[in-house]
Amino acid sequence: MRRPAGRGKRGKMEQKKFAGWIRWIVIGLSVIAAVVYLWFLPSFGRGMAQDYPEFAYAFWPWLIFLWGTAVPVAAALFMVWRIAKDIGADRSFSRENGSRLRTVSVLAALDGAYFWAGNLVFLLLGMSHPGIFLMCHLAVFVAVAIAVAAAALSHLTFKAAQMQEEQDLTV
Repeated sequence: MRRPAGRGKRGKMEQKKFAGWIRWIVIGLSVIAAVVYLWFLPSFGRGMAQDYPEFAYAFWPWLIFLWGTAVPVAAALFMVWRIAKDIGADRSFSRENGSRLRTVSVLAALDGAYFWAGNLVFLLLGMSHPGIFLMCHLAVFVAVAIAVAAAALSHLTFKAAQMQEEQDLTV
């Protein structure tokens, strides 16, 4: 008879391997985010200020605004790291992971709203171009997609945790 995944030695090893992959992905995304926020954005902004001197005064406001988007990104990556830790410890479907996924969902939605509103303010202040505002909708779409996916996973994780708790009570 074959054991269900997650119960036997093999299932636990698969979970640990999966948790390891998630951790490596979080590390990779963190490195990419650090490069983007600490090197690419300042370099790109300086280049834009040189190419379009009429917008040079907007360099620091834009850079500070964009650095503000890093805060929810870092918090979400931290939440995903903690979820990976629980998956590796065979606690995949727990209320804590459901709450963490809900937090990731809220962070993504807030980051998308912040990014959209900030772009609109810069456009209205004459510190941006309408094309930039239109392109920001792509980033907002990605933020909304992450928020919806995390909310759906949160709901499913809560349901699975509830079923697991009920099963533990009947055994």
